[in-house]
Amino acid sequence: MERGAEIKKLMIESYQGILSATGPSELPDFRAASREKESGKNFEEAVVRTLRRNAGVIREWLTVESLIMLRTRFILSWTQGIGRKYPFTLFSYHEKLLSSGHFDAYNQMLFGAYLDSKDYSLWLKTHAEPVKSFEQWRTRNPLQPASYDPRP
Repeated sequence: MERGAEIKKLMIESYQGILSATGPSELPDFRAASREKESGKNFEEAVVRTLRRNAGVIREWLTVESLIMLRTRFILSWTQGIGRKYPFTLFSYHEKLLSSGHFDAYNQMLFGAYLDSKDYSLWLKTHAEPVKSFEQWRTRNPLQPASYDPRP
């Protein structure tokens, strides 16, 4: 398996694992925001908590569209909340992708072929201009991790 495909598989499996702990029977935790301020939780726990809090957009199984919705809500929640405590270059990059209108294309190119190659092929044919625009934007705006980013 090529390295890119392996990483995509790991990402999808990670999303499934994180989101499987959030079911429809679980009640929302309305005091979570105040406890976040009190607790000294680490970066990874903050990411999982923020993802689970926004998991309501996933109705059935993971699709590119549901991941785009989840990841959009995650970035908006992160940047308006705990992200100030845990700055992370990748999430800032995602925010730039959102504000520049390229987040959908980025996620389609990241997950589309892996999740549904037929739908992705059709998406590529019907979105040639956004793909070209995203590629140009990505060339001008490369992701450059910072020294303060959490290490694996």
